Amino acid sequence: MFAAQRLTRIDLMRRELLREADGRGDGVRDIVERSIRLELAAAMRVTEYAAGRLIAQAEALVRRYPAALEALGSGRLTEKHAEIIADLLDEAPPELREMLLERAVPLAESEPVGTFRRALRTLIDTAQATTLEERHQRALRARRIVVEPGRDGMAGLWIFAPEVEIHAIHGRLTQMAKTIASAEGETRTLDQLRADVATDLLIDGTTDHLPAAASGIRAQVVVTVPALSLLDDGYADAGDPPVVEGIGPIPLSKARELCGGDARWIRVLTHPETGIVLSVGRDSYPPAGPVEETRQMARRPMHGPRLLDARLPV
Repeated sequence: MFAAQRLTRIDLMRRELLREADGRGDGVRDIVERSIRLELAAAMRVTEYAAGRLIAQAEALVRRYPAALEALGSGRLTEKHAEIIADLLDEAPPELREMLLERAVPLAESEPVGTFRRALRTLIDTAQATTLEERHQRALRARRIVVEPGRDGMAGLWIFAPEVEIHAIHGRLTQMAKTIASAEGETRTLDQLRADVATDLLIDGTTDHLPAAASGIRAQVVVTVPALSLLDDGYADAGDPPVVEGIGPIPLSKARELCGGDARWIRVLTHPETGIVLSVGRDSYPPAGPVEETRQMARRPMHGPRLLDARLPV
């Protein structure tokens, strides 16, 4: 209750002081904002950064997430839970926040902090997955390459492209660089080798001049996607979004492209609620194998674990 009252009063103090700065220009407003942080930091004996965090949380909970503030004031969740709600929901698209808040508060009231943070992240990722395809296609139109001039005869090449491809490029360059670095007499650093390999590939378009062990290396990207989603959009809308390890959710169209472009899959069985891996197949399958097996599974009643994930190197 005290934490909720403190946040309410912090937001009220800020609004009152900012009201006095209205119409006096952005410079005056910035000075007032700084003075608010410093005054709060001195009164509470915390750093200016910590005071700024309190102000941001107060604004979020009072103005955007009042249901969470009310639950905090009633003692139904802790101050840490409220802080996680404010931080994570602010990262979500504004149009999804109200729906997410309705589900986040009961979750916070029943789960410990660590479990709640993971569950809320999953909830946000799943909610955003329904619009991920549309947002990805819109962002895809902005892909480009930019040259940034440097100094002493150097420059940078900046590539803005889909995240999966960028990670795959970096992964392949790293593997090739490590292979070359292991050669006797090699003195270049890993960064230098990555840069040299990238320029050689882009200019010459071949790796013939590289050691044999480095020329055949392919990028590795691990994609986890419920196999039923590969078959039917209805399953895709109801299930979890495809995920690339180390990156996060990706559009279903990209997952289907990656799955269709690889010659082998590794079957992984996961729990439908927790996502815990229950078993990993030792064999590799061509794409038709797991999908056809999933068709057969979809026709039978299921008990226990019901998601068959397709994990594949790309």
